[in-house]
Amino acid sequence: MFRQLSLLFPVRDDIITFNNFNGKGYGDNPKYIAEEILKQKLPYKIFWLVSGKADGKLLPQRIKPVKIRSFKGMRVLAGSKVIVNNVKNPLPFIKKKGQYYIQTWHGPFGPKYAENDAKEHLSAYYIKHSQKESLITDLMISNSNLQTGEFRSAYWYNGEIMESGMPRNDFYFQIDESQKQSIKYSLGISPHKKILLYCPTFRDDGDTEVYDINWNSIIRALDSRNDGEWIILIRLHPNVPHPEHLFHFTKRIINVSSYPDMQRLMAICDLQVTDYSSTLCDSIILQTPVILYAPDIDDYQGSRGLKPFFFNLPFVLTTTNEELEKVILNFDSKDFLKKMEAFSQVYQGFDDGHASERIVERIHDVMTGCFSRNKYGK
Repeated sequence: MFRQLSLLFPVRDDIITFNNFNGKGYGDNPKYIAEEILKQKLPYKIFWLVSGKADGKLLPQRIKPVKIRSFKGMRVLAGSKVIVNNVKNPLPFIKKKGQYYIQTWHGPFGPKYAENDAKEHLSAYYIKHSQKESLITDLMISNSNLQTGEFRSAYWYNGEIMESGMPRNDFYFQIDESQKQSIKYSLGISPHKKILLYCPTFRDDGDTEVYDINWNSIIRALDSRNDGEWIILIRLHPNVPHPEHLFHFTKRIINVSSYPDMQRLMAICDLQVTDYSSTLCDSIILQTPVILYAPDIDDYQGSRGLKPFFFNLPFVLTTTNEELEKVILNFDSKDFLKKMEAFSQVYQGFDDGHASERIVERIHDVMTGCFSRNKYGK
């Protein structure tokens, strides 16, 4: 009903609407684009789709929350000149002539297959709406040569791709030491302490047994390195419910799964432990050491599938707690940086700290009527 009603409302030249993970609050690429609009003091009305009141708590004053599945949400979407989204799920509106739809996606080129490359693991409903969204999308955002190729081959998309870098990664080029200390302080962590960030991805079948790291043993291994006191931050994927039931959290093992900004956590960590998450690509930018812990790699390879990219990463792969402890004890940072430098020649990233500026320039051109649609325009 909302989708059909949306056709009755005219498009306005002063409205921009953002969506992050279908109403999950202020974050990811849309956040950094919105903040650049605010920074430039552009005279537009900005709306943010939320699921509930809590999701709108962190919004800047100029950005107005609106419930995603509501009559007002439909009216805002229907009247928006520009819509910025980071997921491919249907929103309650039908795109009209004069509207400009930007798909930022929510991650870089990652190790696991997605969209058409993983279609046997996706529902017919998702595939149908993903294909429809690709047809109405005017612009996709890429942060590497590999991601551009994947958008073309697997996302049912033949429109324009801006090789701008990811807006959320701009933060990595701007943060200084005082900001890092401020983030640690907000988490109750002393500035001198080192941080191990554990951030695995979700499993399609909901399996949580794969997060079976013995953190007490890992803390003992970290302490044995004699290079400072370590704190462990655990951040599970938004698709994994109730992380508080999966771990025993203490002063040295902290739950940050609900922390609103992953980029801030990545920027302060000294070591990342993950599995098949695309966050490992953030570490390539930050030059942060990564250890892969993937106890279910054979099952995952057989079900979801892993790209050859995963097996060429300059990171040590472990599959047991014993292997993980051993790697932590003997980790050589200098050797890691040499491997990372060589790998960076293959992984040609576009991130340089100015992605948000490039995208906001396009938004401003669209809003003011200065943008002439090229051959990819819809």
